[in-house]
Amino acid sequence: AFRPLAPHDHPARTTSALERGGMGMPQVLSCHNLSGRYDYQLEVVAADLESFADYVRTHVRSLPGVREISTSFSLKEVKRTMALPL
Repeated sequence: AFRPLAPHDHPARTTSALERGGMGMPQVLSCHNLSGRYDYQLEVVAADLESFADYVRTHVRSLPGVREISTSFSLKEVKRTMALPL
C-alpha cells in the first residue's frame, strides 16, 4: 500500500520526527519526501487488510504532526527495475 501523508505544519523538528518515525517502522519499505499535495509517501507492507488497518490505527496516526492520511493499493505492478539507464 502507498500512504501519502500531510503534516499539520512544516517546522524542522516536526518533519524530522515524522521521518525518524517512518524509518523506525519495519512495515515501511520506503519513505519519500514529496512535492505537491502530500509531503511524504510511505510504502507499507502488511499480511492482510486487517493487519494493515491495525497498523494504521496504532502506528501511522501516531506519527508526529500528521494531519491527513490517504491510502492507495497497487492492483498490479506493471514495471519495477533497479537498473539505472546510464
